Amino acid sequence: MTFENRVVAFIDILGFEHAIDATIGDDGVQNEGRIDAIEDALIEVSKLLEPSQKLFRRIKGYRGEPSLVVTQFSDSIVASIRADDPAEVFASIQSIYWIPVQLMRLAGLSCRGGIGFGLARHTESVLFGPAVIQAYQLESKAANYPRIVIHPSVHSLLEDARERILLMEGLRLEDVLAVDEDGLHYINYFKLLPNVFEGGEWGEYQVALQEVVREGLESRDPGIMAKYMWMQSKMSQQMRVADTITGKA
Repeated sequence: MTFENRVVAFIDILGFEHAIDATIGDDGVQNEGRIDAIEDALIEVSKLLEPSQKLFRRIKGYRGEPSLVVTQFSDSIVASIRADDPAEVFASIQSIYWIPVQLMRLAGLSCRGGIGFGLARHTESVLFGPAVIQAYQLESKAANYPRIVIHPSVHSLLEDARERILLMEGLRLEDVLAVDEDGLHYINYFKLLPNVFEGGEWGEYQVALQEVVREGLESRDPGIMAKYMWMQSKMSQQMRVADTITGKA
């Protein structure tokens, strides 16, 4: 048995312990609504990461079967895909874009993560390898804020496949990824993409995003406040861009 070249995403749901504590009151009564919200969010995330033939068929020249494998335990999610086809990798990253969106929209939770590239073994039974460690280290040591950062090697992989990436609803690489002030690329879940939301989901998400930021800024922990100040800054930047596009500026 040997390792495969895989792109690995390690995602940590932030504030999960506090969210679980809030499901049970001081009197021992369970908050069914809160439990349902967390369960719905985790189920939705699981669905997002299921290999989608409809999505992969949009990749120019793609003829294979999706190699995406997902492991979820408590507040940790690991998704990986073989790196043979960079366009297939991007199709999976497009799915990962929705993880912070749905966690916030359905449960008011944020997340942080890292996406690395290298050797790994990932099946329904096992998960290990240098790429897994790299993704974990990106999440724990480089992401710092509620963002999912991408190793430069992964971004290079995606750039090589730019011409073959045919995304849903006409999305481009730049629509899903952004570069931060520290030079790291991250999944830009702040960008206004109402054309890919259904019904009132876009409005629901915006309200949820603002509420997550508001609650985070109320923390007395300077480290937590800094994380949500970053989110507030990114939100404000995207609002200015949207105003410019719509002529409100």
